Amino acid sequence: MVKSMKISVNLERAKQILKTDDNTCVFCDGDKIITGKKRGVLPLLEQLDNGPSIRGFSAADKVVGKGAAFLYVLLEVKELYAEVISQSAYEVLKDNGIVVSYGELVEGIRNRDNTGNCPIETAVAHITEPEEALPVIRTKWLSLKLFSMQDAAYRDFHSRLMPTVEKERVIGIRTPLLRKFAKEFSRSGGKELFMSQLPHHYYEENNLHGFLIEEIKEYNACVAALEQFLPYVDNWATCDMMSPKALKKNKADLESLAVKWMDSEEEFKVRFGIGIFMKYFLDEDFREAQLLMIAKVSREEYYIKMMVAWYFATALAKQYEATIPYLENRVLSPWVHAKTIQKAVESYRITKEQKKYLRSLK
Repeated sequence: MVKSMKISVNLERAKQILKTDDNTCVFCDGDKIITGKKRGVLPLLEQLDNGPSIRGFSAADKVVGKGAAFLYVLLEVKELYAEVISQSAYEVLKDNGIVVSYGELVEGIRNRDNTGNCPIETAVAHITEPEEALPVIRTKWLSLKLFSMQDAAYRDFHSRLMPTVEKERVIGIRTPLLRKFAKEFSRSGGKELFMSQLPHHYYEENNLHGFLIEEIKEYNACVAALEQFLPYVDNWATCDMMSPKALKKNKADLESLAVKWMDSEEEFKVRFGIGIFMKYFLDEDFREAQLLMIAKVSREEYYIKMMVAWYFATALAKQYEATIPYLENRVLSPWVHAKTIQKAVESYRITKEQKKYLRSLK
């Protein structure tokens, strides 16, 4: 009886706290109180991934659909009060031994716009086991999150810059916003699942994957992630925006790795390998032999030729004396030669005198 009273007191306290400070969910066990203010299943996922154990806690929630119910089972709460709960959520909780009370029992949870059913509840509609539901919930939540950051005008503009990606595969998320989200998402339990789900469908999913690789601190782990991901990179933007700092930790191995990537049959793996030399080997680790390696890249794909030109234009800015003979002696193909000069004369890092001389080499 004392145990029952304690549970009842905890639940009553959770219900009262739920009504204050814009809380969306509350977990209570005596003096231990945890609150969440975010909407949907996110507070439950965050609690599952990074929060302290709430096994045996009493919980109160604004809205509980079947997806949230599965998460409460995984969180091992003892009892739950929901202001609104779906019939399927009620059954999941009851079947898993969680005591349930509610303000309103509904047939199904509606989406936030009230234009249809809750997408997460729909995604787990035919699932019966919490462990099976978790990856489905994570995947659906991430999709909803990405589309919540959509900028339709930016999508229309940016998709025109990437002819290798169909417009239907572009959501339209500005890069700083996606990069900021990647830092947050890298600490979630959904990161590993997402990175294993290759190939991705959306352009921004590929970019998110690249940004998550940038968050990896250990060299070997970073390389392993790149090896897994690079075969699926299908556009120049995703390829070029990846600059993992961990790669700087082993320059000797990185140089060999970049040479291997440059020898690949895959267009954007080759481009990435050339980019490695441009980003990491034109300063203190520069060697003149590297110029010859890049010059020997003989491929007809546009994005490879463009990266060779970009490399040599950057090399002119950073290692002018070593690089200029490749233009003077016309070592590069005519197209790459012309594009290198074009990009170099557009650079603010090239002096007026150098630009004048470069124009004479057209």
